[in-house]
Formats: sequence, C-alpha cells, structure tokens
Amino acid sequence: MAQGLQALTTAQRSLLHDVSHELRSPLARLQAAIGLARQNPQKLESSLDRIESEAGRVDELVGQLLTLSRLETIFEPFYRGSQGRPGRGFGLGLAIARRAVEARGGRVRATNRPGGGLMIEMSVPLG
Repeated sequence: MAQGLQALTTAQRSLLHDVSHELRSPLARLQAAIGLARQNPQKLESSLDRIESEAGRVDELVGQLLTLSRLETIFEPFYRGSQGRPGRGFGLGLAIARRAVEARGGRVRATNRPGGGLMIEMSVPLG
C-alpha cells in the first residue's frame, strides 16, 4: 500500500513538472512579445499576432491538462462518475484493473474518443 502511494505521488510530481514546463514556455513567449511591442511600437501588429497565437496555445494546454486530470480520476478507488448507475458497482473496477496491469509491467490509460465516449487502452508486455 505504501509503495503504491509513493508511486502515485511520484507520478503526480512528474506530471506537475511536465505541465509546469509546458505552460512556462508559451508564457515566456507572451512576455517577450509584450516587451518587443513596448520597445518597438512600429511592430505592434506582428507582436499582437504572436500574443494571440501564444494565448491560444496556453488555452489549449490548460484544456488538455483539465481533461487529463479528469480522466485520471476514474482510476481512483471508489470513484463513480456522475452518470453511474444507482446501486450498481463500487467504483473499484478500473482501480483494480490498473493495479493488476501495472503489477505486470503494463500500462492503462484513458482517452476521450473524438466522436464522443471513452477509450481505455491496456498494454501488457509479453513474456
């Protein structure tokens, strides 16, 4: 149990580090574009275009982060989505499946399907 919590904590720290880096890059470019616009008002239009582009990238990254964090919650023990059927299940199935697959060196992940719905991918090494 303690090892599982340690692994979960390590994975969350790694995710936060990666997300922090991904968000800092466009934010730094935004700050640079603002600084350039202030230094050279003649290039205001191109600076505004760059600012708009980078703001869109930040918005996209934040949306991906929110989606990822929501999808990861379905693997937590006792999690039952708002669409869960009353009186059916305890919210343990995906948590147990993930543990079993990871114990064998595999991986389980959830993604949203482009046309709607959820896709669960499980990969387990052969042998």
